[in-house]
Formats: sequence, structure tokens, C-alpha cells
Amino acid sequence: MRGHREGDADAGWPQAASASPISPPPRCPGGRCRTARLGLEGVAALPVVLAAAEGALEGQLLDEAVIRRAAEAAAEEVEPMEDLQGSAGYRRDMVRVWVCRVVAELAGPEAR
Repeated sequence: MRGHREGDADAGWPQAASASPISPPPRCPGGRCRTARLGLEGVAALPVVLAAAEGALEGQLLDEAVIRRAAEAAAEEVEPMEDLQGSAGYRRDMVRVWVCRVVAELAGPEAR
């Protein structure tokens, strides 16, 4: 873990290469996703709304194939930043992982 120094955020020091969800979980009664609002921060310079991934989930039964398609859509729609914490390619790969994990967890055991 990188040490924090006074003024780091203002001095342009790289931020951690992690992502945080910035939206509520999808509503998926009976395993079918009615609405999905997905977003990440820490992947690009600004928080990113994953509209293509949302579209890949909405109206679908959340099985492994649908979740993988949504993760791929998310990875294709982001323009990840590259810095000392990680390459753009690494961040794009992690978007796939994060979307798969989060949506599978929200969908419940039937999607795993």
C-alpha cells in the first residue's frame, strides 16, 4: 500500500488501481434482471457508467453466459487509464472480472 502524504491528491499522485461500484444493485426478481445500473470508478479518469453492460443484462435471465456477455460489453466500452498502478490492459481485464463477480453475487447461486 502506498503511503499517503499531505497534498497527494492535489499533486497528481496516482490513485489506487481498484474499482468501486457507484450504483445500486440490479433488480432481478426470479433471476430475471428488470433494471441494471452499473458504474465503476478508479478505472478511467472519471467514473464510468457501463451502459452497454446494463443493456446486456436488462430483461435477461442472469445465467453465466449473460453475465459473461455483460462483462465483455463493459470491458469494450471503457477507456481505462494507464499509470504506475496498472496498465490500461490490466484495468480492462479487471473490469471483466469485477462485473462478473458483482453481477453473479447479486444474481444469487442459480447464476453461478
